[in-house]
Amino acid sequence: MDAQHEAEFVAFVAQRSRRLRPADLLTGDRGRAEDLVQNGLAVAYARWPSIRANNPEVYVRRAMLNRYLDWWRRLRWRELPLPSTPDGEATLGPVGADHASSVVRRDAVQRALAELTGSVRRPGRWPWSPGSPSVRSR
Repeated sequence: MDAQHEAEFVAFVAQRSRRLRPADLLTGDRGRAEDLVQNGLAVAYARWPSIRANNPEVYVRRAMLNRYLDWWRRLRWRELPLPSTPDGEATLGPVGADHASSVVRRDAVQRALAELTGSVRRPGRWPWSPGSPSVRSR
């Protein structure tokens, strides 16, 4: 790539700062989103002389989407270890686990916490915790 094309590409990268938001929406993780933008720009840099006349922003976004889909496809087929129970029997993780039981358990904890008063809900203020007034007086 000659110096003029490289200067155009640097200006293109500098003028647009809104590439991270779509990548962040795709990945849900800021670090992976930054990597996705970086990969999209690297692909665009390699093809810059041929894409600069058209809409290079669309090319970068499409490259980001393609990289994300490649990552997602590889993730789906990767083997994931299953956690074991104390009796040695393998259990399914969050994907195949009984989702209803975890929802019921989470709901029970939230209901129990809602019944507590404000002073008891504060960390370190439980009557049985070390340093609380009732334990110190004993």
